Amino acid sequence: MRLHNFCWKKVQIGDDKVEAKKIMLYAAMRSSIENEIFLDIGYYWQLPTCREILNLNDAIVLHERPFVFFREGQLPLTIILNKVVPPIWKYNEETNAKKISFRTVAITYGCFLPFTLEKGVSDKTDGCACSFQAGQGPYLVDLMFSLKESSLSRNEATIPSTGNATAGDTHKELPSAIVKTEEIAVSDESLQVTSADEVSIRTGENTKKDECDSHFIRTESMIGNAGGTLRIQNTGVSLEIPPGALRRDYLIQIRIIPHHYLDETDLSFASNSSVVVELLPNSVKLSKPATLTLPHCLVLKKKCEWSATVYSSHHGEGNQRQWKEERNTQCELTHETCVIRLYNFCWKKVQIGDDIVEAKRIMLYASMRSSIENEIFLDIGYYWQLPRCREILNLNDAVVLHERPAMFFKEGQLPLTITLNKVVPPIWKYNEETNAKIISFTTVVFNEGDFCTFNLKKRGLRRNRRMCMFLQSWPRVVSCGINVLTEGIQFVKS
Repeated sequence: MRLHNFCWKKVQIGDDKVEAKKIMLYAAMRSSIENEIFLDIGYYWQLPTCREILNLNDAIVLHERPFVFFREGQLPLTIILNKVVPPIWKYNEETNAKKISFRTVAITYGCFLPFTLEKGVSDKTDGCACSFQAGQGPYLVDLMFSLKESSLSRNEATIPSTGNATAGDTHKELPSAIVKTEEIAVSDESLQVTSADEVSIRTGENTKKDECDSHFIRTESMIGNAGGTLRIQNTGVSLEIPPGALRRDYLIQIRIIPHHYLDETDLSFASNSSVVVELLPNSVKLSKPATLTLPHCLVLKKKCEWSATVYSSHHGEGNQRQWKEERNTQCELTHETCVIRLYNFCWKKVQIGDDIVEAKRIMLYASMRSSIENEIFLDIGYYWQLPRCREILNLNDAVVLHERPAMFFKEGQLPLTITLNKVVPPIWKYNEETNAKIISFTTVVFNEGDFCTFNLKKRGLRRNRRMCMFLQSWPRVVSCGINVLTEGIQFVKS
């Protein structure tokens, strides 16, 4: 690509010229306790940043290998657990083969399926070895690894290196190029995987860990018959388990599911206005109801009855979410939270009807993306007031200049308008034809964050203090003043 200007660029390749997509298959260990191991088997596209899915769940990567995912036949990605040794380790779900739909692999940069192994009664402290197969139709590759119980930390695990799939991998070459497996032998007697793919199982310790990074938000804690509470810091998400609800100790986990993993199709103004969480282990049944608190970003109408519907998904068939309404589950809706009483662990979400919603709570922001001596690039935008949504501020390595809360109203379906009101001194110019930019109503309703870029150029050579004032409206008006100094990076927010 040869270009004469700088801006956002992308390319589009026609489907008529495409035979397949290059992906990476992987196996990872999410976590483990003394008698349970949680494994994730999945894929990601062979593109920059797509490997970030491996950072989900704080997982240890056990094995990765390239694969060519073909368009012809629109076959799903099938994942099969072939063997676990010694036999004391069991996989107790109804179906062994799980599937990720063709559509998911085609349009989603990465996805995975969970497998839970449970250990039977034994006096020995045994590790285990696993053999998985993954692929399309008859074209399968092996994912193999061994796990050993030790006191090694997670950071000491090694990630095996992999090669890259080539564009020459076609259907005719599949039997030799892809189906050929690595020489890894799984033995009942020796419990050996003859490769370097060995990591340690983290045995159950009564610890609690909270994480808030750019990839994933989660927390976990060992909770037993005495009960306990988990909170994901700075999110408003919490789970309170009363005494007597659990019969033995479990490693209880909560993780917030990013919106782009949900693949929602039936969208409305109130859609995705709360967080979706996964509660683990999903086999746990509670003797007493636990209390799950989830935040939402909606402004509810006054003088009407507030109610919400709770949905759950146990992912009975592959990775496809099978949301089912929990008609008997109690859910209390407040100004900022949904409080749910539950008896089981799985994926949970709430749906609030549009008829009781007046607006969405958002945050408006101004940030400076980059600057050179005579140019400044400013991003002015919004994000929903929900956990993870503020991550849009990490785009472009921008410095945040100003943030302030606002309400985006449903009535009238007006867009979010951003106007450059004034720049002083006049040596700084905004040269685009219009100083008012618009983010559509639909974008603000359905996308957790977006922004518009303003480019200021300096005329002359003087080093002057500069100030930019922006006006944001729709139709309520919110003004935002920002002072920026040229020497160093110093921001004075009005």
